[in-house]
Amino acid sequence: MLHTLLQLLALCPGAAPASAPHVTPSAASAASAPWVCGDDEPVRSPEAEVADLLARGRSMLELGRPADAEQLFLQAHTLGDGGLSTQLWILRAWMEQGRINDALDEIDRLAWSGSEGTELSYLYGMACHRRAMDHLRSGIPERTTGVSFQDAVEFLSQVTASGDARFEDAWVALAESAWYTQDLGLAARAGERAVELRPASAQAHYVLGRVHFSEYVVSAADAALEAAATAQLAAAAESFEHAARLALEAPPSDPSSSPPFRAEVRRQLGYARVYEKNLDLASTAFSVALSLEPSGLEFPRLLDWLSTPDAHTRFIKTLERANADWTEREGATEPGNALLLWWLGWARLQDGLFEPAERAFQEALDKQPTYVDAHFYIALARYQRKDFGAAVDALATLFDLDPPNLVARVEEDLRSRAPILDWLAGYCHREERWADAARLGQVLAVVEDHDWERWNNLGLFARFAGRELAESQDEEQRAEATKYFEIALGAYASARERAPHMAHLYNDAAVVLHYHLERDSEQARAWYNRAIELSRELIERGDAPEAELALARKALEDARKNLDALDDRR
Repeated sequence: MLHTLLQLLALCPGAAPASAPHVTPSAASAASAPWVCGDDEPVRSPEAEVADLLARGRSMLELGRPADAEQLFLQAHTLGDGGLSTQLWILRAWMEQGRINDALDEIDRLAWSGSEGTELSYLYGMACHRRAMDHLRSGIPERTTGVSFQDAVEFLSQVTASGDARFEDAWVALAESAWYTQDLGLAARAGERAVELRPASAQAHYVLGRVHFSEYVVSAADAALEAAATAQLAAAAESFEHAARLALEAPPSDPSSSPPFRAEVRRQLGYARVYEKNLDLASTAFSVALSLEPSGLEFPRLLDWLSTPDAHTRFIKTLERANADWTEREGATEPGNALLLWWLGWARLQDGLFEPAERAFQEALDKQPTYVDAHFYIALARYQRKDFGAAVDALATLFDLDPPNLVARVEEDLRSRAPILDWLAGYCHREERWADAARLGQVLAVVEDHDWERWNNLGLFARFAGRELAESQDEEQRAEATKYFEIALGAYASARERAPHMAHLYNDAAVVLHYHLERDSEQARAWYNRAIELSRELIERGDAPEAELALARKALEDARKNLDALDDRR
């Protein structure tokens, strides 16, 4: 009895010693019913094991784990007959790992060796679709991309027509490829079938939403198709809603759970809501999209959609929600939301929210110092709050970093912005902030080049800035004075070109040569004499406005004294 019991135990796989070698059952033994001991699983045939490995590998592909899938496919390929039925899945795993060229080379080798049929069409179709999508992301010329999508449509149409259940993912790729080739009828049929086969696929719902959206655009152009357009737009929004929900629920390894994909779905949903004229829902969708990809939307378009002629309230709230969510997830120091903050500052500034506007612009600058024009808008916010000294500080910073940028910002709205700079230049004059006055004077002279008074003011500001620096105890500051004297000399020359009859311009330019640069005394003498001559002529005529006569009398007096001083120096 004991001997018989030991024999029975020896037949039970679970009773074998831990050191006993594993023996793979032969095909012949697998054909007969295996012994079953207790609750142990039946011994599976190699065919069943291969099928299980392939099924698990395809699940890994769906979950976005192609490297793990490849290992399972390699096991299946080794355990099976080593044919195309297993090799094709290894090549699919390559595609999902970005090895498109390697996969295509191997597919071509298979074709040259005589392989054909649905498996090869599937491989070619999926590779062409994947290559085309990669081309779009990398900016490959459109002709190449279009050819790849056309090839994908041709191959995948054959695959889906076969009804082979192994290739269900071909429906999504076919729908997307047909959408890109603008075969909307085929794209819609393929997309609907993809959703039917894979109702939990966020990608399938997303692609179907894009197709319905395109159908809406076509129908909306024809008044006779208004009802169809309305239904197609609603279907697009519904598909995007499904895709957004499924993407949010997807496991982390699933590509549809990635922030870029989720952001794209929300963007498309937002566009659909805009066309539905449901701006509150559009705002919600866009805020989520921006919280995932803060630079992923065209802010001018968003501003136009979510604003009214009187206020940008909805636009501001959209950006504020997005910024709060992004910051909570990524942290306050991450720079990825700098562009969003810039636009938030701009909208707040337009709506008179000056302190919040400044904060947003400053945060944008802290995260992205290349956004130098934020200094200008900070200056505007400070000016509106009557913090004039701080406004000048911001403008001076921008001038030192990028003078053409400051000029461009003023020229964007010359009528309102030039007076602000003019007032602040006057403020600097009163506060004797001569270097800052000279900075602003240079900008005003450039943007209103025709105005001789702008050049005259620049000459005065630069002259006084140079004089202040020349009196400094700091050697470097004294050396800097010469730069300002040269600026003043050039400014007076430009002023004389525009108003050659103004006597004081000659006297003031001569003063720079005579007293500050201490050079070209003969040129200074000639300018003093010209100032005296022009002053006398104007005073003797007596027909000029009183302001000009006053300038002429002053120029005459100053030029005479300065000329005497120059002669005394000789």
